[in-house]
Amino acid sequence: MPTRKNGDRPAWINRPLQLSRQAYGLAVKRGHLSRVPCIEFLSEKGNARKGFCEESEFRTIHGFLPDYLQDLALFGYCTGMRLGEVL
Repeated sequence: MPTRKNGDRPAWINRPLQLSRQAYGLAVKRGHLSRVPCIEFLSEKGNARKGFCEESEFRTIHGFLPDYLQDLALFGYCTGMRLGEVL
């Protein structure tokens, strides 16, 4: 099982592992390998997104934001992306 260094979050480690698993699967499908190796992922339990509100609540909050933040907030709300992802 992969280990975490420097406090890396499980999702940050799991995404490249997921790509590796997909690449091995493609190699098997194309006949380059006979099987996919076992790749274990770290648990992402508790990584659910939090802090959502109803549209009416968001519209109220949105109205109090400065102009330069309104589009950013609306995009984040509509897509469900985290602030770091939006930025």
